[in-house]
Amino acid sequence: MDMKYLKAGYVLDERERENKYLDGYNYWWAYIAEITDRMGLTAEPVPFDDFSEKLNNFSVLFIGEQNCHESLSDQLEKWIAAGGILIGCNTNGLDQLFGNEFAQYISQKDDDIAISGELYLEQSKFTSDIHSPLYPDKPLLTASSLRLVKAVESETLGLVNNLAGITARKRGDGWAFYFGFDLAKTFWVIHQGRPVDKDYDGDGYFRTCDAIITGSYEPAIPYTDELVLLLQNMIAVQPYPMVYSLPPDGDVIPDLMLFYAGDDEGGNDIQLMSAEYMHSRGLPYHINCMPVNGRFGVDKSNIGRLADLGTDTSLHFDFITGFSHPCGFDKSDIELQTAMYVDHFGKLPVCANMHYLRWADWIEPAVWMMEEGIKSSNAHAHVLSKKLNPINEVGFAFGTSFPHFCYSDYKTGNKKLDFLQLPITAYEVGYEDDRVDQPTIEKALQ
Repeated sequence: MDMKYLKAGYVLDERERENKYLDGYNYWWAYIAEITDRMGLTAEPVPFDDFSEKLNNFSVLFIGEQNCHESLSDQLEKWIAAGGILIGCNTNGLDQLFGNEFAQYISQKDDDIAISGELYLEQSKFTSDIHSPLYPDKPLLTASSLRLVKAVESETLGLVNNLAGITARKRGDGWAFYFGFDLAKTFWVIHQGRPVDKDYDGDGYFRTCDAIITGSYEPAIPYTDELVLLLQNMIAVQPYPMVYSLPPDGDVIPDLMLFYAGDDEGGNDIQLMSAEYMHSRGLPYHINCMPVNGRFGVDKSNIGRLADLGTDTSLHFDFITGFSHPCGFDKSDIELQTAMYVDHFGKLPVCANMHYLRWADWIEPAVWMMEEGIKSSNAHAHVLSKKLNPINEVGFAFGTSFPHFCYSDYKTGNKKLDFLQLPITAYEVGYEDDRVDQPTIEKALQ
C-alpha cells in the first residue's frame, strides 16, 4: 500500500446542504458521520470544493450523490491504484471508475421517509457471514432514491430489482466500492423512523410503533447493523484500525453484551426485593421507576440501599394515565415528571423510557429530554405491535441493536444532538403467561 496516511474522511457539499435547507429539505448525507462512528472508524469531513486538493491526505473516502467531473475521476483512479479505498453512494460521473455502467434511476422524494427497495446480498468474501442466519433468504432494505448499475469490470455484492445495488472493483493496490442508494439516508430514516403525527397502526395511541418504517418486513433482521458489517469488511482490505463495538472483558473480545432491567410500574415494595435477588446472582441491575398519581413506588429510605446493591434507577415516564388518546404529549409533560423524579431521587435520570412506548412528533421528545439534562431514551419498539406491552418478542424494528445519536431536521441544520436512542431488541423474553418459552430465549441469544 503506497499511502502516506491512514486517515478516513467523508465528502460534504456545503452549497448543496444550504440549498436543501433553503428549499425546506434535509441534507441526509450529514448522517454519514453517524455511520462512520458506528463502524468504529475515526473520520473527518472533507469539503467538496477542497476534495481534489486534499485527496492525498486520506486513505479512505466516502462520497455521496455528487456530480463528479472527468478530471476528478482521473485523479481518483490514480489514488485508488496507490491503495486508496473509495466508497460511493449514488455518485454520478464515476461509473467507469467503479467498473460499472449506469442502468436505472428510481427517484424518491427528498423527504420521503419510507422503504424504497429490497437488497439481496450475493456470495462474496465481503458479504460472508454477515446476514441473519435465522432468515438467510430475506432481503436487506434501502430507503432512498436508487441509482442502479450493471457490473462491467466489478463484482456484484448486492442486487436490487435484478440490477447491481452494490459493487466492488479492485484497482492496483486499492478498491472502489459503489452503493446504488444513499447509505446515510437509509440509516437515518430506519433509525429515527417517521414523525409520530397520527396513530398509524390503529392501536389507539401515539407510540414509537407508529414511527417504524420497516413494519412489513421481518423485524428480527438488524438491517443497518448488517450494512455496518459490510462496510467494515470493505475497509478491512487495508490494515485500517477500527474500534470494536463492545468493551473487552480483560483479554477476551465479547460477542454479546446483556443489560438487565425492569419496570416497577409504580408498584410498592418490589424494587428492593428485585435488587437483592439480582445482587445475589452477581448481576448489576437497573429499575425504571414510574410515578403513579404523583408518587413513586420506591420509598426514599430504600434509595441508598438500591445503590449499595449495584442497582441504578431512572425515570419511567407515564403519558398514559390521565391523557386522552390518541394524543401526543409536550415539553411541559416532560418537565413535570423529570422534576418529580429529581425531587424524589435527588439526581437526574440518565436513560429514561416511556410507559407503553409513548412518543410524539419526530425528535421533539428527545430535544425536550435533552433540555432537562437526560442523556438517552430506551423507548423505541422492537416490533410493530398493537399490544400495549409487547413482551416475549425479539426484533430490530429500527434496524439496529446499537445506541445511536439523534439528528435534528433541516430547520436547525441537521445537528447531531447530545442524546442517544437505545433501541429495545429483546423485550421481557422467555415467558408467556406462566409458561417458560425457551425457544424465544435462544432466538434472542442468536
